[in-house]
Amino acid sequence: ITTDQQLKAALLEFIAYRETTRKVDPVQEAILAIVGRTVGIDFFPTPQSLAERMARMARIKVGMLVLEPSAGTGTLADAAKAAGAMVHVIEIGSELQNILTLKGHTLVGTDFDEYDSHQEYDAILMNPPFLNRTDARHIQKAYSHLKSGGHLVAIASESLFFNRDKCALAFCE
Repeated sequence: ITTDQQLKAALLEFIAYRETTRKVDPVQEAILAIVGRTVGIDFFPTPQSLAERMARMARIKVGMLVLEPSAGTGTLADAAKAAGAMVHVIEIGSELQNILTLKGHTLVGTDFDEYDSHQEYDAILMNPPFLNRTDARHIQKAYSHLKSGGHLVAIASESLFFNRDKCALAFCE
């Protein structure tokens, strides 16, 4: 290319080529569709770096069965799956369920409060809703689904460890 006109022509050809080869990622498209909107119940996504750290803390290995009971967009489930686990997810929000399905996760329930399975898990990763101490209730319920010797790693409200109300005291016990 030796002239401005040749450069413009090459750029136009490149732009046309790039636009025809760009593929839409259905997961990214679904995630972008929920940006700025209220979805699920008390939904705050877990950063990927924290999800990966939690998976390491839970000592997740190939072949383990892992539960994420308030899965959101599945960042914790993604980290467990990347470590080689089979992952079950539960999520109440239909748009979030769609994202989980697009990612290939196994949806085993839609409301953890109503989850009535005798399934036990090698590990549980969770970032439960915090509103009205739901985190305490969900963590305690998740613990009942943990195999002996399993690991539960959860994000919890700091208030559970410092408040002296009945719920916080029962949780700490």
